[in-house]
Parts: sequence; C-alpha cells; structure tokens
Amino acid sequence: MDAVSESLERIGDAPYDIKIYPTCIKLCLEQDRLSSQDVEEETTISIDDTGGPLAAEVRDMMVSVVSGTSDVWLPLLRYKASTLDLLNNEEDAKALLDLFHAAQNDYFCK
Repeated sequence: MDAVSESLERIGDAPYDIKIYPTCIKLCLEQDRLSSQDVEEETTISIDDTGGPLAAEVRDMMVSVVSGTSDVWLPLLRYKASTLDLLNNEEDAKALLDLFHAAQNDYFCK
C-alpha cells in the first residue's frame, strides 16, 4: 500500500506527466486484487484487468487531466457500469452516460 500511496503522491505533484499513470494503475490493480481476496465472498465485482475501486480512481484522475486511450477508458467504463445501479437509479445512469460522452470526446474531439 505504501507504493500505491507514493505513486498517488507523484501524480498529485505532476498530474500532467502521463508516464506516472501506468505504474500507478498497475500498483492499484495489484492492491485491488489483494483487497478482493480478503473479502471475496462479500464482493460482487470481479477484479480482473478492469480492476477495482483504486484502479478506477486513478484512471478517472488520468482522464480528467489528459486524453486517455482505450486501455484506460474501457476498464474504467466497465468498472463504473458494474458498480452503478443503472436500472433503478436515474442519477447513476446519467453519470455513466456522461462518462461515455467524455470517452467519446477523448477519441474524436481532442
């Protein structure tokens, strides 16, 4: 967890340095996997290449300051879609739709 904290600190110091994000995402994926093993029977989210909350947070931080590739956007969209209550909550559905629009703008407009 110290490595994740240090990596997040580096992002905070230089948010536009795109070379920092892949390492941080990888560390967060590992931490998400370790965390999911601790609460395996309680979680409904599969921690695969999509990752969990830590990896999603770093991906979200990345696309908020620089354009992301499909390697960043697709796992983020998959994770968000798996965690939101899209059928019963209009706000969640709108949040995901906004995220899809942001991804589309990254691909076509930036």
